[in-house]
Amino acid sequence: MTARRVPLAVVTFYNETTTVPEGTVMCVGAADNKAKLSGATPAINAGLIGLAFNAATAAGPLDIVTDGIFPGIAGGSITRGDPLTSDAAGAVITAAPAGGVNLACIGHALASAASGDRVPVQISRFILPG
Repeated sequence: MTARRVPLAVVTFYNETTTVPEGTVMCVGAADNKAKLSGATPAINAGLIGLAFNAATAAGPLDIVTDGIFPGIAGGSITRGDPLTSDAAGAVITAAPAGGVNLACIGHALASAASGDRVPVQISRFILPG
């Protein structure tokens, strides 16, 4: 299945990470107008922005989809409808917070996927309580 692309809002930042693949989860960087790959199981203060619209190199411009539907890179097995967060590489994974832990999420999967597949993500940032 081809992952759908319906980006409703795209914002340009500058990448402060090394190479960023298209479809990875991005968060607020250390300076204004900077973005970086999200880390594994982001906390509620991670500042998730959206999914990388294009691949980028360090210090290069990086468009980020902040709203709409865009294919993320699956970091594991995902079932349609799953709430999604990120792994250490910025891939989307099913969010499963431990008890008492709040987890930042990027959106929901619109299709099932295996690790490495592109999965359509309805981007809608939220906090999932554990």
